[in-house]
Amino acid sequence: MASIWVLLSIIAIFTLPILYGIIRDFFGWNNNKFYGDEMNKKKNKKNITDKVYEKNSYYW
Repeated sequence: MASIWVLLSIIAIFTLPILYGIIRDFFGWNNNKFYGDEMNKKKNKKNITDKVYEKNSYYW
């Protein structure tokens, strides 16, 4: 009987974080959902120092 509780506790340890993430995503509590999109927006806006660095980085 004790081995069943050990097995259930091991399964719970692995499933609870996944379930917590699914619930956060379902209710919109996931704060980093669009972080990649914001980084891509900033990446496309290059300033003068970025252009100079890219120009000087080519050695051929």
